[in-house]
Amino acid sequence: MIEDKRISYIEFFGRKFPMCLTVLVQDQITSDYGSVVKLLEKLEDDSVDALPYWVDLLHSLMVGGAARVKALGFLSGETVETPAVPSVDQLQEIVGWADIREYTADIFKAVGLSMDATVELEEENEKNAETAQE
Repeated sequence: MIEDKRISYIEFFGRKFPMCLTVLVQDQITSDYGSVVKLLEKLEDDSVDALPYWVDLLHSLMVGGAARVKALGFLSGETVETPAVPSVDQLQEIVGWADIREYTADIFKAVGLSMDATVELEEENEKNAETAQE
């Protein structure tokens, strides 16, 4: 299992899935919902109506996590296997509101860890730009 500060893991039906808000996942969410923030706003609805949005976010983070783990393995010369990510349709058949409540902290951790890393990178880029201008 690859350890990386941008990846969190969720145990789902006895298997560990990596989760990460990658650039590609963020682009897909932005395409579908307008922005990550707009999707997160839809999750504030504390009713079953929000369940499809939770499932979509869970699926996206699982896809992003698997891709990041495989990419990091490739860069380090390792062959890394990750569990196959269930499709959105499969997740909609097996994930219920109780599951989402159980995984909420893990989902937000994946989004938060990734967003923190993005903010750190942006701050570092701003500092580098200021230094270059001096």
